[in-house]
Amino acid sequence: MQQRVNLDVVYSHPPDRVWRAIANRQGLAAWLMDNDFEPRLGHRFRFQTQPLPGWKREINCEVIELDEPKRLAYTWRETATSQSSIVTWTLEPVEGGTRVRLEHRAMAATFALATSLLSPSSPNLFSQRWEKGSNLSQEVPPSEIQHEWHYRLNSKLPEVLAKGVMI
Repeated sequence: MQQRVNLDVVYSHPPDRVWRAIANRQGLAAWLMDNDFEPRLGHRFRFQTQPLPGWKREINCEVIELDEPKRLAYTWRETATSQSSIVTWTLEPVEGGTRVRLEHRAMAATFALATSLLSPSSPNLFSQRWEKGSNLSQEVPPSEIQHEWHYRLNSKLPEVLAKGVMI
């Protein structure tokens, strides 16, 4: 059974600025996590998180779609044995800013692995589980993944856009 997280957010910044936040190594690091991303079709890159007990600290990705500054998609794989999920960003200019659509599409079991995106320092259900020493290998419901993406897109990314941190 395939699961999806879909979010739609409008930022009061032009598309090129938002694009730099989602398709630029420094921009992604400022609101998501450290990485070696390059906006190049076929580029393999890694997101790196703080190590968590029993979890690998790298998420392996590959750029599978690139249409600057409109659309970006990459695979998302926590471990060599996990199934890939796909993260797709779509940007659309709107009056006064940019509409961003995020889709994170995965098999249900992959959502447990995709949660490693979430920094244990962010205020979410995943970090509460981690702090309490819960078994992180249990499946994490898509609602928790959606909650975390919502937090990142509605709190962390707007802070970065407002500060103009990325190049």
